[in-house]
Amino acid sequence: MALALPGADFGVRQILDRASAAVGLQLQPVLSSNVFETLRDFVRLGAGAAILPMRAIAQREGAEDLRMIPLVGAAFRDATIDIIVLRKRRLPRVVKAFVEHLIQEIAAPHASAELS
Repeated sequence: MALALPGADFGVRQILDRASAAVGLQLQPVLSSNVFETLRDFVRLGAGAAILPMRAIAQREGAEDLRMIPLVGAAFRDATIDIIVLRKRRLPRVVKAFVEHLIQEIAAPHASAELS
C-alpha cells in the first residue's frame, strides 16, 4: 500500500524516521506534504495510507470517513502517530501485516539499545 507522510521538517515525521531507522526499516513515501489536508485527501481518494498526528484527524470535519490506528512504543511515548485509512475499507492483508509488524518492532525491547 502506498504511504503518505508529512514533510521531513515536521516533528511527527522526524520521530517516525528515527523509530523506523532504529528497527532497520526505510520508509519510502509516495507522497510527502506539509499540508495535512492533502495527506487526508490522499487517504480519502483511496490512494493509500497516511501517518499523521492524532490532532490532524480527530474532530475535523469529514474525519468520520477515516479510521485511526494508533502506533505505540517507546519512540512514541510523548507523541502519537496514527495510520489512517478509509473507515469502511477492508485493509489488505499486507497492510494489516505491516501495521502489526511495525507495532511489534517499535514496542519490542532491543537488547543493543538497552546495553548502551
